Parts: sequence; C-alpha cells; structure tokens
Amino acid sequence: MHLDTTTISKEPKGSPQSEHQPLTPSLSPSEGEREDLLLRRLAINMTLLWSLLRERMAAVSRCAEHPYRMKTLPLIALIFAAFAPHAQAAAPNDDASKQDLHAMQGTWTVVSSEQNGEKRTDLDAVRKMRLTIKNDQWTLEYHNNVNDQHAATIKLDPAQNPKAIDFRFTNGLLSGETSPAIYELKGDHLKFCFPDESKQRPKNFNSSEGPGGRWLLVLKRETK
Repeated sequence: MHLDTTTISKEPKGSPQSEHQPLTPSLSPSEGEREDLLLRRLAINMTLLWSLLRERMAAVSRCAEHPYRMKTLPLIALIFAAFAPHAQAAAPNDDASKQDLHAMQGTWTVVSSEQNGEKRTDLDAVRKMRLTIKNDQWTLEYHNNVNDQHAATIKLDPAQNPKAIDFRFTNGLLSGETSPAIYELKGDHLKFCFPDESKQRPKNFNSSEGPGGRWLLVLKRETK
C-alpha cells in the first residue's frame, strides 16, 4: 500500500492526471452515508417489527379462548425468533461505528510513518503531515499544502477484530481505488494499518509482514 509520497513513484497510472488536483466538494451524499442511512432504516424497521410481534404475542397469550390461538402463537414465535437477533445486533454495531467515527472527528498530527518495518527518519517532514476527518471524509495533507493530499471516503466496522476500516480514495495518486485497512482508536491516539501489495486486510499492526508495501500511520489529536 503506497500512500507515503516519499516512497512512491510520482508517475501516475493510466491516463495522466495531476497529483495536485484540488479536491472537489460533493454536494450529494457519499456512498458511505447512503449505506449508513439504509442500515439505520433497516435497524429501525426491524426494531419496530420486533416490538409489534412482542405485543401480538402478549395479546394472543392473554386470550385463552382465542379461536386461532394455537395456530397464531407458534407462527409469531417463529418470526420473533428469526428477527430478534438481527434487530438487536444491527443497532449496536451501527452505534459503535457512529461512536468511533464521532471520536475521530477533527485534525490529527502524524507521530510516525512506518513502511515495511522501517520508520521515516525525516521527522520534520513527518510532523508537517496533517490528517483531517470530517464526517466520513478522510484527508491527509503533506507539507501543510492542500494541493498535496490524499482524500478518501471511509466506512468503519468496529465489530471486527482488529477494527476494520474501508477507504475509497477520491483524490491523489490512489484516486478511484479502494483499500481494506484496520484502525485502533484510544482517546487522543489513532493509528491505521494499510494493506500490502496483496490488498488483503491486515490482521495486525506489524508493517513488516506481507509481500511489501504495508503502511502503518500513527497519529495524535492536534491540540490548540
């Protein structure tokens, strides 16, 4: 995974495009936002259905002489058993994703950048790198230059171990590509590990594993 501009070729792949192309703001919802909206709606609908089924079961159970009690109750119980786990599981995972994304909001400074097990030694250049996360938009700037950046739409899955994050790059050398990565968030400390050349999601934060190109980025929340 070659994102660090000190280790990658400046020659773009495919049709020529400028590395310094400014990020064009999008007024329409991103793919990640649309997926999150659909998941929230699904969780709400399933929760409502679950509540209705519970009420129906209670009503039928109270009517001992209900003519269809023996036929209706088992059917409702079957539907209840099928939907209840999904209704309970969808909302907590969505909530955890929202919580982590909310905690990531803001500006982060780079503490270290490591690739193939080797840390960058040009600390002055490393400290000039800035990561900004606004909603589901992830933007990494080099040398405090808005025209020298990588930008992506991110989607979190904290239910996985390690926690998973998917990047869909919208600007920079990797524009149009997707990257399955992992992340760790502890208070004001954040780190990402991007995949190697195999483009398989890393299973740990060891940048020296894999066929080459795995990149570990360690950050700290910027304080004013």
